[in-house]
Amino acid sequence: MGFLRPGSLRFKALVAVIMVVLSPAVFVWSTSLVDTGSIAILRTDLTAATTSAVRGAREGTLDLEGIATARRVRIRVLDADGTTVLHDTDHDGDPRWYHPITEPWFGPEGRPDPAVWDAGAGPLAGRPEILDAAASGTASFCGVGGRSDLLVCAEVRRVETPEGTRTLHIQRSVAQSTRALWEDRFQMTQLTLIVLVFAVLLTLWLGTRWVRPIESLRDQALARTQHGVSTQPLTIERRDELGEVADAFNTLLAAIEQRNQANEAFAADLAHELKNPIAAVRTAAEALESGKPLTEARAERLHRILTDSSKRMQLVIDRFLELARAEAGLVQKHVEPVDLVGLVNGLLHGLRVDERFGGMAFELVVDGDPRPLDGDEERLETAFRNLLINAATFASPDGRVSVTVRAWGRALDVAVQDSGPGIAPDDLPRVFDRYFSKRQGGTGLGLALSKAIVEAHGGELLVESPPGSGALFTARFHR
Repeated sequence: MGFLRPGSLRFKALVAVIMVVLSPAVFVWSTSLVDTGSIAILRTDLTAATTSAVRGAREGTLDLEGIATARRVRIRVLDADGTTVLHDTDHDGDPRWYHPITEPWFGPEGRPDPAVWDAGAGPLAGRPEILDAAASGTASFCGVGGRSDLLVCAEVRRVETPEGTRTLHIQRSVAQSTRALWEDRFQMTQLTLIVLVFAVLLTLWLGTRWVRPIESLRDQALARTQHGVSTQPLTIERRDELGEVADAFNTLLAAIEQRNQANEAFAADLAHELKNPIAAVRTAAEALESGKPLTEARAERLHRILTDSSKRMQLVIDRFLELARAEAGLVQKHVEPVDLVGLVNGLLHGLRVDERFGGMAFELVVDGDPRPLDGDEERLETAFRNLLINAATFASPDGRVSVTVRAWGRALDVAVQDSGPGIAPDDLPRVFDRYFSKRQGGTGLGLALSKAIVEAHGGELLVESPPGSGALFTARFHR
């Protein structure tokens, strides 16, 4: 039956409810095992105490306190007729470690006290076990005394001691905390069966109400894989946790749709960027097939066109691949502790000896105690190289580029500041867009690539350009 197939939520909920409803009845029916165990312990203690007491009395070495304490019994020594109590040592009612745990089972009257029962049972001389022992020398007694949850057992022995004939009365009791439950087991079973019917019906009804929206989400999700993949949002009108699950799915679908649009734009940008160099290569190929004489000047011009176009295509493809890898995130096997101070210092040294920036000043400021950042060193080097070259390009020939590595709280900042003209307010929102560039000969991918790499490391790349202060790019990593 598919409605209650094993492993389904409805089936699991039904099994759980049945187990919960039946557990009280099962517990009540199993209480006889508890009582059987406690009675066995009682008989063992009583037999051992009687044996030790009889032997000690005969030998004149009777240790009433030691035996009573060890076996948790009450020992009374009477005269030969059993009418006068000579010694009385009681450890039958001593508290046990488990008493506080079982106390609630005894109801408002509390745990039965063996001393109270014994006081109400009358004088020892008139009890059946004493009378039987007077005739035969030995007697036993075991029965429920007073309240139904107290079982009392006693052993009586007439013993010849160095002081004369004595009667030993050894008594042991056990409070049966589950006896009342056992007596009500049939009523409990009837009530359990009645409750079980209602519980099963309620579970089936609630299971349907809970599972049906999940099945609706499943069907809608599967429908979006038929006849082409669709990222249309799922529809479920609920305000509970299932509604939150649907909202989470819709958020995921929206992110997938956004990534699809980004991929389409990515492919369109690549095609657009490659269109011009491909057209130049085609023009050069057609010129070679035109039949015109290939003069030295013409060959040099065609060679220059093919070389420049191929370099342009190679640069664009390489940048696109780097950007795609960065936007895909980090590969864990490449992650290792990276010393950003040492990495930036090495990049600045390379720029200082670069003839393009011969008159420019580069400086590094370290604030705090920057610890290594877990990341891909090669990609981080690419990101900061792009930022530094961008800053150096827009700074004047005798300008300045400063880098500040600052640790604060759980964050780590790498700020690149240049002394150039800054970024126009209208251009600030677009500086990280692909193919947006104000630099002659730039691909417009450098800053986009740097931003993707920083975000792949769990950080963010911020930009600001206060009037007259150049541009400031800050890569902020949260550790």
